[in-house]
Amino acid sequence: MHDGQTITYTVHYANYGTEVAPGVRITATARGALHFAGNDTLVLDLGGVGAGISGTLAFVGQVAAARNGDTAEMKATVADATHGPFDWLWVQHDVDSTPPISLEIRSPLAYIRPGSNTVLGTVHDRSGVPHITLQVRAPNGATTDIACPDPTPRDGQWVCRVDVGAANDGDPFALRAQATDSNGYTSGWTDWHPLIVDTLPPTVTLDADVEIALSDGVIGPDESVFSGLVSDNRQARAVEVCLDRPSGQRCSETAVRPGTEPTGQWHYALSARGADGITQTIYLYGLDGVDNRSTVPLSRTYQVDTVPPVVTVTAVISQVLLSDYRDGVSAAPVLSGMVSDGGGVSAFYVVLETPAGDRLWNLAVRSGATWNYTPRLQTAGRHILRIQAFDRAGNVSAYGPFPLEVVGPILDKKLYLPLLLKNR
Repeated sequence: MHDGQTITYTVHYANYGTEVAPGVRITATARGALHFAGNDTLVLDLGGVGAGISGTLAFVGQVAAARNGDTAEMKATVADATHGPFDWLWVQHDVDSTPPISLEIRSPLAYIRPGSNTVLGTVHDRSGVPHITLQVRAPNGATTDIACPDPTPRDGQWVCRVDVGAANDGDPFALRAQATDSNGYTSGWTDWHPLIVDTLPPTVTLDADVEIALSDGVIGPDESVFSGLVSDNRQARAVEVCLDRPSGQRCSETAVRPGTEPTGQWHYALSARGADGITQTIYLYGLDGVDNRSTVPLSRTYQVDTVPPVVTVTAVISQVLLSDYRDGVSAAPVLSGMVSDGGGVSAFYVVLETPAGDRLWNLAVRSGATWNYTPRLQTAGRHILRIQAFDRAGNVSAYGPFPLEVVGPILDKKLYLPLLLKNR
């Protein structure tokens, strides 16, 4: 409801009994901003209402916000000569007698781009705000009004499109807004909201430690977080990361910190779980406060390897003679098998633990995808063998233990027992 609005109340009545209802009357009382032709009370005399008789009647009230600007209320009491007052009805209407409040331009905050821009804002009014007028002031001082109808007037938010044309970098514009509510009340203009045109795109750089990690062309499990800077002449807002996929290039946006200054720091974690030597190219675009995008991306191509080598042990010897393995030349391998890795194996060790607890790291002999290990042994007793395989990205896989019993000279040489003779 608004100030001066007329309200028509319609009463439907019926006597469902078998006898006449004598002296029926309805007393309407106006409260708050409502009044009846200058009075607060109106009596509607229906007289006797016969059995089975029904009908309607109407009466009119008017809103006068000066009486009470917030609410218009009508209380009705039904009575007859037999029962006195026996039924009551209360109707309340909110009254809007003021223009919209809390009108603000929330975005863009400081910069716009040439051509079309989206302006976002907030406003509050009890009856809803179906219309915003946005005024644009150009660098030469000329102003233009833009009508912005709001299809959702009660959500407290509004959107408007503004086209500033072929503006140049650094051109100063300004915006201000005015709101009109559903009852026609119009707010005052907001303060001018200054904006600068930004046409220059930002640039992207990688941190030095990331460049070092990429220098070997391989990204391992501890190198999957990329970081760097976005630099702009005004506001570095985000970095767009694009990766080539079998299904096509996929891009995602990552905010920079602080996001409001000319330079901002960014971090991006590669989704590299389960990648075994996969070649990948990353493209990095900087985004500024008005979504200007880097003209040329920063790109790097590398292998992603987060999976350790896969080792298969196909032959194991668990007992040997010490004499056969002193020189380690003519003896047979005690371990052998296959090894594979998508990014390539960089080192393959067999760790030999002696009975005394010493650990010796020995390179296995590799030929293509096969490997074998022949130890050089110095002491008899129980030895323990363990496999450690490394790939180029630093992933490591471990296998074992494999017990190896080394038998000493007592089993390796002829044994002569003393001969005892008895003379008779």
